[in-house]
Amino acid sequence: MKYKQIVQELRESQDLNVQIFLNDVDKITKLSQKEKKSLLTKLQNPGVIDTLVKNYIPTIIRIAYANSLLMNSVSFLDLVEEGVIGAYKCLNKYKKDINKTINGEALS
Repeated sequence: MKYKQIVQELRESQDLNVQIFLNDVDKITKLSQKEKKSLLTKLQNPGVIDTLVKNYIPTIIRIAYANSLLMNSVSFLDLVEEGVIGAYKCLNKYKKDINKTINGEALS
């Protein structure tokens, strides 16, 4: 399902927390692919990882929504939270790997 369809369905839900979350997501400035690639080379700069994670929120929403349909025991927002945590872990590991490569260390 496309992101816009998912958001439309979620907006129809009665969950106030989901509505507030979607309103916050609407305020995020979307980056172009070129901007994302550029930021990936600047992960050591403060705030870059936060900016990238925020821009991956639509992807995280799509994945969380699909999984929330399969797993009734876990809420949509809990799945989004896990997705955000995973994105932070991924980008921080990537940052460490890049630093190791730059410093001539072997990757583990």
